[in-house]
Amino acid sequence: MNARDYISIVRPAVAVSPEYNFNSGYSASSGNDASSIYSSRYLEAGESVPAGYSSTQDPLDPSRTIIFQDNDYQSLLFRNAAWQNYYVGLDGDSETARYAGSAGYTDDNGVALGTDYSRFKLTLNTMFDFSNTLSSAFENQMNVIARGLATPPTQLVYYPDGRPTPGYNATSPNPVWWDYTRDIQNKDKRLSLSGGLDYQLLEDLKAQVVVSNFSHTTNYSYFEKAHEFSGLRTTKQSNGQLDRLKFDGLLDYHKSFREHHDLTAMLGSSYQQTDFSEFSAAVNGASSDKVPSLSARPNKTDADSDKWRQVLIGYFGRVNYSYKDCYLLMGTFRYNGSSLFAKETRWGFFPGVSAGWIISEEDFFKDQNAVSYMKLRSSFGQTGNNPVGLYDDLVS
Repeated sequence: MNARDYISIVRPAVAVSPEYNFNSGYSASSGNDASSIYSSRYLEAGESVPAGYSSTQDPLDPSRTIIFQDNDYQSLLFRNAAWQNYYVGLDGDSETARYAGSAGYTDDNGVALGTDYSRFKLTLNTMFDFSNTLSSAFENQMNVIARGLATPPTQLVYYPDGRPTPGYNATSPNPVWWDYTRDIQNKDKRLSLSGGLDYQLLEDLKAQVVVSNFSHTTNYSYFEKAHEFSGLRTTKQSNGQLDRLKFDGLLDYHKSFREHHDLTAMLGSSYQQTDFSEFSAAVNGASSDKVPSLSARPNKTDADSDKWRQVLIGYFGRVNYSYKDCYLLMGTFRYNGSSLFAKETRWGFFPGVSAGWIISEEDFFKDQNAVSYMKLRSSFGQTGNNPVGLYDDLVS
């Protein structure tokens, strides 16, 4: 009701209690004064209707005029409002130290007065995996273990001076002797970090970003003391570093409409860069076992290095449509580029399409119990591969 309707209905309804209609302080009273929160009152003799007021006949006394303000509180209470939502948080798991975090911000102006709301909200998934391995594994397990097991049981393990005895030749050693004459260290460090961000752009559209980095560091050192079969004191050293950075971005859309139609779509891109470097060297000829380093050996017998970068880039998408969960249609594409190929043939486009019919969802199929699920599907597409060497594109 507007104010005119309100006065015409309320005043007769409360006529049995005259104070509600004629005293100040009541919503439909004709006696409200300047101290009242209500505007309705009688129009005084000779008074004009004030600006911003309306007038109506008093339903209890048609000879009198009631003036009032007409305020639409529904329009004042409800409004069009912008709503934004971003979220972030942090969570922990068990002793494996797996953590998932999220952080975000919600800004809701509120459809109704007093319902405005703001909150920071963002979803963040993180993964941390670190390993540090130190190994002293023998270079040739067969010679040391398998042939070492053939050592006669009558052979001494140590000489009287405490040195281990060798095998009957260099390839059939006493395993204790082999371990005594070699100093091997193989260090392997792996670190994986990844983080993901999910963001609800619209009600039916979600964005996802995942960034990961993998680092693999290797350090290998080998020193062979002078012994019965060789006095060369061979020393080897190698170091390797691999870093892989990966970025994936996805847009996911899902919409159901008109009861039987369902549409999902995905659009994404992927970038992966792998950098690798390695150096190795070998020397021999030192005069002492006390300095097991490359610099202490005069004879450089080997040196090698490797360094490369590989980049893979992909753009891809998929659209799925279903009608009544019975008739299915899907289209896909990938547009991939690889640095392993020559520039002229670096990119490839790989489309695909498929259609399906879930026969068991048809009404005519549901009257039997012999087959619970039957689907007919046909598809066609193109695919590619990447099995080429790092420098094959440079070979003429």
